[in-house]
Parts: sequence; C-alpha cells; structure tokens
Amino acid sequence: MDTSYVIVATPEPLPVFEARKTLEQLRRLGATVRLIAANKVLPPDKARLLGVHEVQRRSLEEIAKLPCPGDCQRIAIMATEEPPHSLTGARRLLERVVSLQEVLSA
Repeated sequence: MDTSYVIVATPEPLPVFEARKTLEQLRRLGATVRLIAANKVLPPDKARLLGVHEVQRRSLEEIAKLPCPGDCQRIAIMATEEPPHSLTGARRLLERVVSLQEVLSA
C-alpha cells in the first residue's frame, strides 16, 4: 500500500506559504498528495463583515494554484461556529465541503 498525503491550510498567508513549502518537500521525496483542502473558509458576506475578505480571497486563489497533479483534488471546508467535539460533529463537516472552484466563483 502506498502512502499519500492531504494538505490542509486555512486561507491566510502564512498557512498557505507553509502548505506550498510542504508540497515542495513532498514532491522532492516523490510522495503523492491526494487532496488539498482550504479549511475554515468564511462565506463572503461574513468575511467582508470581519474585514478579511480580500486576504481570504487572495489566499484561496493561491491555494488553487498549488500543484495538485494526477487525481489530486482541491476542496474548501466552510467554517463552523464551533469545532466538532465528537465523531458525529466531524461527520457533519462533510456537509460543509465544497469544491474550491465553487468558493472562488462566489
């Protein structure tokens, strides 16, 4: 069985930079990345209200540009009011998963 990796970053400059560096290192090692996820993505109206819309948008655009070869996918996990505290809560996160392109086109 081959090992594969998932890269997860919040849509902020430092986590996106760290994701890019991690991807570069994994590529040098010949590792397979199966998924790149933008986590804790705010809806545009809430991001505007909090004054982070432009930073989030630019960071999501950078995540979309990260190399994702083969059958690798890019997704966004929309922010929740509270982090999950149980397996049931973690399962509910599936309801908040959308394609990264869907978020960028909103």
